[in-house]
Amino acid sequence: MTQGEIAGTLHGMLTQLRQSDKAVRRGNLLRIGQGADYWSTEHNHVMYEEGCSWKKDGNCSNPDFPTSGDRGVFELSLMFMESVETVLQTYGGPKDKWIDTFGKPRDVAAADAVASTITYDGSRDSLLDSDKAVHF
Repeated sequence: MTQGEIAGTLHGMLTQLRQSDKAVRRGNLLRIGQGADYWSTEHNHVMYEEGCSWKKDGNCSNPDFPTSGDRGVFELSLMFMESVETVLQTYGGPKDKWIDTFGKPRDVAAADAVASTITYDGSRDSLLDSDKAVHF
C-alpha cells in the first residue's frame, strides 16, 4: 500500500469508528434507535465516570496520559481518536493523495507479489516513540 492508501484507509476507519461510537452512545444512526446513553446505567458508569472499572485490576495508570482514568472510557476513546488524527496530519502525507482502498476488490496476484516483498522499516520508530502526541 502507498502512503496515501494507508492514510486514506486509516481515515476511513476512523470515520467509521466515530459513527459507530455515536450510534452506540446516542442512537438514531446505523439502525440503532436508542443509544445506550439513554437506558444503560452500566454503560454510563463505564463511559463517563471516573476510574477504570472495565479493567480487571482497575488500574488506570498510563505514563503518557497521567489523568487518563479521571473521566471514563469516553474520554479515552476521544484521546485515541485525536491521536489517530494527529498521526494522519503529521505522517499521512497530502490529503489529496489519501485513497481508502481497504476492503475494495484488488488484483489478488499483484497484491500477493507485493505482500511477499514487504520488509519492516524501523527507521521511523524512534520518531514515533519520541512524539508524545501519537502515543496511546
